[in-house]
Amino acid sequence: MIVTKRTILEDILTAISGVGGVLDGAKMHLFKTNIALSPDLDVSDFVVADFTGYATSSAIVWATPGYDANNVPEVLGDTKSFVAGSPITVTNTVYGYYVTDGAGTGLLYAEKFTSAVNVINPAQILSVVPRVQGGQFVS
Repeated sequence: MIVTKRTILEDILTAISGVGGVLDGAKMHLFKTNIALSPDLDVSDFVVADFTGYATSSAIVWATPGYDANNVPEVLGDTKSFVAGSPITVTNTVYGYYVTDGAGTGLLYAEKFTSAVNVINPAQILSVVPRVQGGQFVS
């Protein structure tokens, strides 16, 4: 087992979320594919949500890294809200979100929701706070 000081993990999160870091310019997408997440996935493995009014998020603005309630280093992005159009003509079951580089071609990470969300109502809002925790990335 390798043990790393939390401050080192915080420094890593600062580097990857700062200007020029791998998360700089990243965008969030919702997915409607009920798949098992693994390090081998690619952008093409996800079926992007397409409910009425859906659009990929703007670039995520990352906060200064800190620690969660369990003292695990993490960095949070600004809340991204996805709003269903009105009238809603296409509905989706959304299983989670994935984050890509700014071009939308490179998968950075993905997270499934604890429970799928049915987007079925006009003007329904689905808000998500992107987060990356120290030790979350695997190769």
